[in-house]
Amino acid sequence: MKGLKTVLTPFAPDQSGSVAVLYEYGGLIVILDAGGCTGNICGFDEPRWTVKKSMIMSAALRDMDAILGRDEALVKKTVKAAEQLKPNFIAVIGTPVPAVIGTDFRGIVNLLKKKTGMENVFGIETFGMKYYDEGASKSYMALVSEYFAGLNSSKYIGIFGATPLDISKEELDYIKSRIQAEEGLDSTENIISFGMDCDYKDFSKLSGLYKNYVISISGLKACRKLKDDFEIDYVLENYSAENYVDKALELINTSKAVLGKIPKVLIVSEQIFANSLRNLILKSGFSDEIEIINATFFMKDKEISETCDLKLKDEDDFENVVVNENIDVVIGDPVLKDILSIKQLESLEWLSIKHFAVS
Repeated sequence: MKGLKTVLTPFAPDQSGSVAVLYEYGGLIVILDAGGCTGNICGFDEPRWTVKKSMIMSAALRDMDAILGRDEALVKKTVKAAEQLKPNFIAVIGTPVPAVIGTDFRGIVNLLKKKTGMENVFGIETFGMKYYDEGASKSYMALVSEYFAGLNSSKYIGIFGATPLDISKEELDYIKSRIQAEEGLDSTENIISFGMDCDYKDFSKLSGLYKNYVISISGLKACRKLKDDFEIDYVLENYSAENYVDKALELINTSKAVLGKIPKVLIVSEQIFANSLRNLILKSGFSDEIEIINATFFMKDKEISETCDLKLKDEDDFENVVVNENIDVVIGDPVLKDILSIKQLESLEWLSIKHFAVS
């Protein structure tokens, strides 16, 4: 049945992706909900609670607050919290509640600016009906719009798309070291990651960027804007894929030996990681022999897609691709295995790469 999910748990939603980008910057993050969405973010989608604190506040909307759109109560709560916590900025994050009642984000932002005297107040209209990458993309666009004041130097390299929903801290460190090597830098000091392993002071460095690395699809829109408006070049590359290519090649060769032919490969992941891994496989001796299909449940950009690449909507889509495309090797999150039958799995080689937003 289309849209039915009997195996997969709900993927991290857009408000969680939005918060993931802003988490480490010392801002007051106000979730416009009754408490459930904030609980989901804090309890399931944000793994940094054990090592880093953040000011995340639920609007705690009651039924009549939502129905009547009582923005004054929200503003009053937020002003009080800002007075106590002294945040670097205030971000108002949307959920299904404001989406249903048509909340005026611009009006709330203007009220908060007036009541708090703060200029760094912005709203992010997430809906809770999209996935994390779209929310993260909106947060990146908000940061670029709010804090980019025009080029004033050419000192820093930016990393966009780094949140725990896609990569680990260890993978980010590896990516920084690889960028350092590629760019011929003495250290990683001037490589700024936006969204993870970061600080509010990094906002002032936005205007000093001369090149960006997009390591997941959530950072692409903001980097395209910086390219169009300020001619800041960007590279689409997730170097953490290098840590998986040897194992992928091993499984491909195993499958080749068993089948007596070049196997067909399916990579299910976030698009830029999947592209990076595919490129590495193709450069390792299989260039004209192997067919690799990249598929994703998340945003899929046509400009960086091959004609064979797919957008998945539900569990049936994944199973149909494996069966109808005669896939021999699957690279993806281990939770996807449960969609397939035991018989289907027996005919596959499988490389498990965990994707936090999925599993």
